[in-house]
This record gives sequence, structure tokens and C-alpha cells, in this order.
Amino acid sequence: MDDSKELRMRYLTPADLCADACVAGTYSEQLDTGLLTCIECEPGKSSRTMAASSSATCLDCEAGKNNAVSGSEVCGDCQAGTYQIATSSTECVACGPGKHSHVTASIANVCMCNAGYTGSNGVSVCSACAPGQYKTDVGSATCSACPTNSISASSSITETACQCNAGWEGQNGHACLAGTYKAQLGTTCFACPTNSISPVGSITETACQCNEGWEGQNGQACEKCLAGTYKTQLETTCFACPTNSISAVGSITETACQCNAGWEGQNGHACEECLASTYKAQLGTTCFACPTNSISLVGSITHTACQCNAGWTGNNGEFCSQCLIGTYKTNLGSAACVVCPVDAEDNAQTSPPGSTSIESCSLVCNEGSFGPNGGPCELCSAGTFKNTGGAGPCDGSCPLYESSPPGRTKFDDCVCAEGRFRRQDSACAKCAAGKYKILIGNAACSGLCSTGKYSQNVGASSDATCVNCVAGKYTATVGSNACIGCTAGKFSGSAASVCKTCLVNTFSPAASPVCNCNIGSIDTDTSAAGVCICDVGFTPDSTGLCIACLSGTYKTHSGSGNCINCVANSNSAPESAFTTDCTCNTGHSKIGEGEWTLDKCASGSTGPLSGPCTPCLAGKYKIEEGDTECIDCLPGQYSTAVGATSNVCQNCGPGKFSIITGSDTNRCTCNARTHGPDGERADSGTKT
Repeated sequence: MDDSKELRMRYLTPADLCADACVAGTYSEQLDTGLLTCIECEPGKSSRTMAASSSATCLDCEAGKNNAVSGSEVCGDCQAGTYQIATSSTECVACGPGKHSHVTASIANVCMCNAGYTGSNGVSVCSACAPGQYKTDVGSATCSACPTNSISASSSITETACQCNAGWEGQNGHACLAGTYKAQLGTTCFACPTNSISPVGSITETACQCNEGWEGQNGQACEKCLAGTYKTQLETTCFACPTNSISAVGSITETACQCNAGWEGQNGHACEECLASTYKAQLGTTCFACPTNSISLVGSITHTACQCNAGWTGNNGEFCSQCLIGTYKTNLGSAACVVCPVDAEDNAQTSPPGSTSIESCSLVCNEGSFGPNGGPCELCSAGTFKNTGGAGPCDGSCPLYESSPPGRTKFDDCVCAEGRFRRQDSACAKCAAGKYKILIGNAACSGLCSTGKYSQNVGASSDATCVNCVAGKYTATVGSNACIGCTAGKFSGSAASVCKTCLVNTFSPAASPVCNCNIGSIDTDTSAAGVCICDVGFTPDSTGLCIACLSGTYKTHSGSGNCINCVANSNSAPESAFTTDCTCNTGHSKIGEGEWTLDKCASGSTGPLSGPCTPCLAGKYKIEEGDTECIDCLPGQYSTAVGATSNVCQNCGPGKFSIITGSDTNRCTCNARTHGPDGERADSGTKT
């Protein structure tokens, strides 16, 4: 027997006296003398009895308690977070996942769901709050949803665990503003790199795209488009201008690309070299023609590239004069014309004006000219030609509506006259209304009346026929043959290419040159647009439109002020403009001239100071103003008038009387010894 058992044994002496006894938690049922063994109570039981002689002293552990070892004196309480509903238990049952209990020695399942978990208290399983939910307290309450556009982790226990989704920010939750983004959960959206923008609610940095005129990878630093490039949209790369055009740094439209000097074309479109006899010194759309009778190389970039033709002389880029009769010039440039030499016999030679070689010098006039032998020779006039040399006249004439430059030698030199063009059927037709052609030639009529002008003339040879649109009309297109009237609510001056919208508080009928003030407003300047402010009796609404002051209000000055209420017990008509427009209500009168405190009732009415006033009833009257009562007609009198301002009481007729003060005619009754209907005169009755 080991030492641990020693206290659980007892010895019986011959005198049957116990030398020792079984300790608490043990017992022995042996009655014989000698060494006796104590037996331990089983797990799940306990005993406080000393020297127990029966197993009945080992009592079951109560519900809410447990004992896992044998020989125990007491059973232990179930700890917080556990429970036991049975007796004789060797262990307590733990609350399930997500549950807890603060109660010790619990005899029932009082486990409640932890914060962050939901479900029924007791035996059911608690489920973790789903992502996007939270629960702050223990118990069976359901999980609360996070605010819109926010999320939380599973089993979250506080509302602060809810974080705004990507693309959202703030305590109340709003989408990231344009130009910001947020890629993760959190509170604050981040600004896009400088000169880039993102849509509202962006969730990635790459949603930030460089602004127009800037380039760079999405979400990264942006740099201005270089000269010669542009960018019109939120993209990563600037686009090159068309060949032979250039744009300013940071250009945002294709039309910022302008053709280089020496090239022409619409902005943003293909550029073509300036044709021979034209030049362009700057950026722009159109090459300029060289002065008449001069020429330049293709792609010329200065006006001095224009050189006078052979047969003409003058400074480069300036007016060219034709070589005179008897002179010539063989090359381009500014050199002077050379005088024709004399012949072998020392006779002077001549040449037609504009001669280009020494071969033109002769004793007789060349084709396209006429004059005596030896000169001087004159060019055939415009519209005529001569195909032989000599002194004879220019006998060839161009057909009707055709002409030719001076000095022509053949019929084929005839072209359409000014104001006409060559049709497909070879006839020379008049330029349409709105168009004109200054020079002779077969080309189309390229002259167009500018915007704001029109022409109804056909066959025009200059822009002198283009006249301004009258005020109230406009044309936005070139080459117009009529102007269009401005629509109602708009106006224009003369030569207008667009109609302007009338300002607030103004109007205009169709085709009007000016805007007039609306009713209730007045003009403050002399411009056609008109700047109209609210007149007296009118006040602006929330849009600035002038509206009439309502009944009971007035406004004495023009401008933006509000209408003022009439004083108590007075009223005014709509659109009132003066304080005197406020007149006393019925039964009220005004105190003093120019004063507006209405505090006493008029004669014929009664009531407290400041109203309301009531007209005196029939049978009463009141002569003075004020708050005094109406005066009753005396007994034997009556009055049918309402609101009487003087004593209009009449006596009852003969044989009648009324003992009531303030009587109307119906209160007069027949006296004793007379009879007749009440309210009528007594002389209609008879005496008894």
C-alpha cells in the first residue's frame, strides 16, 4: 500500500475503537477488525463525510458542476464559457464556436453569440457576420449592414471596421471625385497626377488619363504635347500634325496644326505646297497670289520670291510695269526693259508693249498690235485680236459675253468676260447671286459675298454688289443671296453673321434689330441688347425675371429690391408703386396725412384698436372714429341702416312702441288697445 492511501485506512482495536477514519471523498463498508481499505468516490461524485461507511455518501455532482478525478471532496463549478445541464458530470461543455458565457456554474446553455457573430442563444451554431456586416454586442441580434459602398472583414465587431470600397471615400461615403481615385479600402481618395483626370468613382491609378494637350502613361506624370503634335482626348499619346504643318506646345485640337510657310491647307488637314505665282510667309491656311504679271517658284515663303515676268519690270514682290513699245525684257526679275536697237541702215525699230525678246523688234508691228511701220505700235484692245503683223487694225472680235486680254493674236484667246464662267456646254454663264468674278477667264466664280452680306445680282464682276444684311437679319454663310430674319428673342445689328440672344427681362419679335424691355422693366442703357431692370411695382424672381408686386404690397424704386407689405388693415392693387397705393380696408381709416398707422375704426363701425372693425348693426349708429361702441336707438325708435355714421333712428309709428334699445323696424309692436301686424305703421291698425 502506497503512502497516498494511508489516510484512507483505519485500524480496529480489540475494544472496537477507531484508531483512524476514511477521509472525505472516501468510504469503507468493512466491519471486521484489522486493516481496512478506504474506497475513493468515483469521478463525477464527491463526499464531505468523514469516516463514511457507505458509497451512498458519494453524491453526484450537481448540474453546473463537474469532477474529473476520483476521491474528491467537492465538485468544481463550470467555468465561464462552459455549462453542464446533467449531474454526475466529469467535465463541462464548452460554448460552440463564436459563442461565450460569462456565467459560472451554469446549469443551462446560456451561451450567447459573440460580437461579430449572429444566431440564436443556446444550442444553435453562431455564424460569423459576412463581409460587409458587423455586430458590436453579444447576443442573438442580427449583423448590421455596413454603409452603402463600404465593406468589412468577416466577423467584424465595430462599424469602424466598415471601410469605403475602392472608388469611394469619406465618413458618409461618396464616390471619388473626378481627378481622384482609390484602389483599396480606406477613407481618402488620392489625387491624380498633375494635368490628368479620372472619371468619378475611379478605382485604379491608371484611370487617371492625361488631359487634352498632355501625354503620358495612364496614372503617371504628364508632359505637354510637343510643338507639331496635339491631343484632343484623354489618351496616352499626342498625335503628330499632318506633314508640313506645326502646332504650339500643348495643343488640344487638330485644327491647332497650321500649314508651314510655303504650304497651304485647312488647319488640321493635309498641306500642299504653294503653287507657282503664290507665296506664304507665315503659318496659316492660304497662299497669297503674287502681284499681277509676276511669278514665284512652287513653295515660296516670301513675297520677294515673286519676280516680274519677261516683258515686265519692277521690284521683286511689287507692282510690275509692262515693257513699253520699242523695249523688251527676256528674263524674270527686276531688271529694266531694254530698248530695241536700230537696224543696219540706222532705222529705229519698234516692238509691241511687253515684248520678251529682241526678235520682237522690227520695222512693222507684230501680231496682236497695230500702228505705222517703224512704230509706235499699240496692242489690240481687250476683246479684239489680230493674227498678222503690220499696220492694219485689230479686226478680230470675241463673241458676246467673252473678252480677251490686250494684245491677243487668235480667237482661242477669247475667254468669258468678268462676272461670267464657262459652262460645260461652252457658253459663258452669269455668276449666281451671292457670287462674283473680277477677272476675265473661264474659271468658276470664286468671289463670294462674306458672312453678314448678300447679293441678289447675277453676273456680278466685283464685291460692290454685296450689301450688308439689315439689322435684325443675318447670314452665317459666304455667297448668300438673302439674309435670314432673327428668331423671336434674338436680335442683330447690320452685317451680322449671327443673332444674339436677348438678355433677361427683354424680348424681341422676329427679325428685330433691338431687344425691348418686358412689361415691368425699364431700359438702363442704349445698346441694342438692352439692360433692363425691374420698374417700380415689380420685383425680380429667382431667375431675375421681373414680376408684379402682389396685392397688399408695393415697390417705390426701380432695381432689384423686394416688394414691401402694406401696413396692417390696408391693401393695394397688384403692381403698386407708391405707399399711397395702400388704402385702408373697409371699416378702417388713416391717421394723419402721410402716416400709415391704422389704429382706429371709422365712423359707422366699431372694434378694438388695430382692428378688426365691424359695421354698426341695424338699430345702431356711430358718429365718431375710434374704438367706442355703436350707439343704440332709444326705446320707441328703430333703424334699418347697417353701418350708420349718424343718428338715423326713426320713431315707431302711431300706436306702436318698442321697449328694446337698438331696435330695427321688426321690433315695433302695437300698443295696448290697438291691433295690427308688428313692424307696420300703427295707423294701419284699428283702435279697440
